Amino acid sequence: MDGNPGVTVDAGGGADDAPVSSVDSSESVDSTLAVDTSAPEEEGSEASVVDSPTVKACTNCPLIAQYMAGSISDPTSDISPHFQILNNGVVGEDISVVTLRYWYTEDGSMSQAFACDYTALAGGCASISATFVAMTTPTPTADHYMELSFASGTIPGEGGSTGPIQTRFHDSAYAAMMMQSNDYSFDAADSTYTQSMQVTLYRSGMLVWGVEP
Repeated sequence: MDGNPGVTVDAGGGADDAPVSSVDSSESVDSTLAVDTSAPEEEGSEASVVDSPTVKACTNCPLIAQYMAGSISDPTSDISPHFQILNNGVVGEDISVVTLRYWYTEDGSMSQAFACDYTALAGGCASISATFVAMTTPTPTADHYMELSFASGTIPGEGGSTGPIQTRFHDSAYAAMMMQSNDYSFDAADSTYTQSMQVTLYRSGMLVWGVEP
């Protein structure tokens, strides 16, 4: 789906209040893999081990997460999940209070680094930040999650969308290959943007889409 011109984002916002190290969009990505040359990448420090807090669920919220596997290589040096957030509600949704989580296994990687290759959001990749969080109660398909947060703006209602958000992450030193086939949020069959209940969305800390592992 093409980017929705109705989405406006102020690149100055999007601070994450999670008690772990955050990777923002202040540096350039690897030129060999980037789609947008302004896309950011910064080496991430080792994630702090914190509990994923118990969240309340909203059963009738209009936000929907779509996911596409940007790469299906296994093992791989770069995991490349792509996302869109849809708004099927009548009114616009404030994206600055929305967060998205992609759940994965670290597979021997001690820390991960984030890159944004492309986004249709106004402000570009500078409007997105990422935090990597280690779960204290891991599952066979998830021991970490990557949480994306966004700068201020609105996702228009009645079918509005963020447009494509193409992300990538890897071992900070490229010292470890990572498996995707054992990751909770990964689905090799999703070669186009597809609704995914394994990618979770939150609004002001409340789960509004998806099922946590």
